[in-house]
Amino acid sequence: MRRFLGIAVTFAMLIASLSFVQVETVHGADYTATISYGSNSTSLNRGLSGYNVQNFIKNYDYSDPTFISNVKALSPGYMRYGGGTSTEVFDWREGRFDPEFNAQFYGESTFLTTLMRKTEGSEYHTIDAFKKWTDAVGSRLVITVNAFTDTPESIGAFAKFTVDNNIDVAYWQLANEPYWHNAMQSDPKENIEFFKNGTDYAKKMKPFNDAIKAADPTAKTVISYFKEDSSWNNQLDNYWNKYWDAADFHLYAGKASTLSAAMKSANSVLDDTLPSILTELTQANPNIDILNTEFNVPADDNPIKRTLYNGIFAAEYMARLSKIPNVKFVGIH
Repeated sequence: MRRFLGIAVTFAMLIASLSFVQVETVHGADYTATISYGSNSTSLNRGLSGYNVQNFIKNYDYSDPTFISNVKALSPGYMRYGGGTSTEVFDWREGRFDPEFNAQFYGESTFLTTLMRKTEGSEYHTIDAFKKWTDAVGSRLVITVNAFTDTPESIGAFAKFTVDNNIDVAYWQLANEPYWHNAMQSDPKENIEFFKNGTDYAKKMKPFNDAIKAADPTAKTVISYFKEDSSWNNQLDNYWNKYWDAADFHLYAGKASTLSAAMKSANSVLDDTLPSILTELTQANPNIDILNTEFNVPADDNPIKRTLYNGIFAAEYMARLSKIPNVKFVGIH
């Protein structure tokens, strides 16, 4: 019961600013739910919430006043430039997917190839345009670098470009979800192995880290933990030279075929999986900054997706992370 009361409190907190206790009963065809909420709520840290921006897919114009206005209304604390998987073949210099990067990573028969066709000739995705947009909506910037197919020299030039052009970058993420491209996870038919394990990933990211910090000594770099592979995380925890400043993890909850099973699974993520991840991240380094740049229910067909519970889950998830001092940014995807 405590779990559901916590969810209800958080949901009420987000939809209204109320200083009194109120109880409402909601009737449906198959159930009756009583939601209680009051003034004993959790305050969200200002600037905590942000978004994983993969505008390559929709191709919105960053200078469009309506787009700016709609996003500004969300009060995002940060925006993640490059997004997720799309950064694996992204060329920051031209603000587009590079066909040569794509060929060496995925070959020709992937969704990234389709995205390249969609963005051909577009100038919307340059860091200049993105920075003007984040300034307009009032958010900070997290950059996910292409540490798969680009080079440390190029990424170092990227960091220098941000310094020379007064682009404030809160964090530099060293590759998106690198753990999917290690010896245990890679499918030769889909992609290639970039990292043997967590140790190999940490070793190969060091030149990117050094290039970024050579250009900007105040820069903070981020490595990626993997909730589904404790050996990957243990290798990062035991790496001899922890040169990074922050750790990122992604978490998708509620994978199941029925709504009730998906809700039960998502609730267990809140009560069990999330605390376990946070404990693991802080054991090796109690003062490390923590980012959670992607969370939600699974992107595939899921009974929770776009339901009221999806919103309640997201609200409760954010509220719980807001209470952890190490957690700096959390982004729904």
